[in-house]
Amino acid sequence: CVGCVWVCGVFETRRGKKCLNIENYKFREFRTLKSGDKHFRCTNKNCSVSAVVRLVNESYKILKITNTHTHDEYDDYYTLL
Repeated sequence: CVGCVWVCGVFETRRGKKCLNIENYKFREFRTLKSGDKHFRCTNKNCSVSAVVRLVNESYKILKITNTHTHDEYDDYYTLL
């Protein structure tokens, strides 16, 4: 699929918040929009990338990603947990 962005994994933080692995970058749940869609932000505090996702048939569909990451992606799955 040309131009597709994939959610590679969903997991929870120690505090019970949802996190997404989107193309080897870790995103934390920021807030729920009025539409019911979820707004996620990159977990790197110096990075301004955010994503809006919608839960469709128990899978996350990425609606929009803004900005570009200012750091390397995670290369080890276990650093995401």
